[in-house]
Amino acid sequence: MHSTPINCKIVHFIVHGSPLLYGSMLICASVDRFCASSASARLRQFSRVYIARQVIFCVWTLIILYMIPFLISYYYDYNSTLSNKCVAYTSTLATIYLMSRVILYYFAIPIIFGIFGLLTIKNIRSQTCRMAVERRSNSHCRTESQLARMLVIQVAVYFMFFTPS
Repeated sequence: MHSTPINCKIVHFIVHGSPLLYGSMLICASVDRFCASSASARLRQFSRVYIARQVIFCVWTLIILYMIPFLISYYYDYNSTLSNKCVAYTSTLATIYLMSRVILYYFAIPIIFGIFGLLTIKNIRSQTCRMAVERRSNSHCRTESQLARMLVIQVAVYFMFFTPS
């Protein structure tokens, strides 16, 4: 898997960048759902396709910039006693970068994701409360419960696949 110096760097870049990209896209989707469900017309304007494309481009760019240290922090050790292997540099900067990843992956992403998920559920509940009692239907309750289930499933999948074992 890490049989060449280039593979050593690229594999780590992809393996460690994918969870961040996945989590960031979940946050973007959560914010989009929040904006789409808002009672404010101003917030609903942010839930448009062309804005989503711009946000996705910006997020991808920021993630690539954040992940560049992976291309620098791993090197191919030709002198390893076992065999040629991919090794990470150990330094204070590498440790600080690792801690920033831990905070981002395992704390910031789930917290932000949960906040916007709960705000979306609150928006939907407030919309259904504003409706007249005779116009209220079960479809709104279903939508709310489906949204809550989707949120729980997305957070569970994120933790299942991206929590260290």
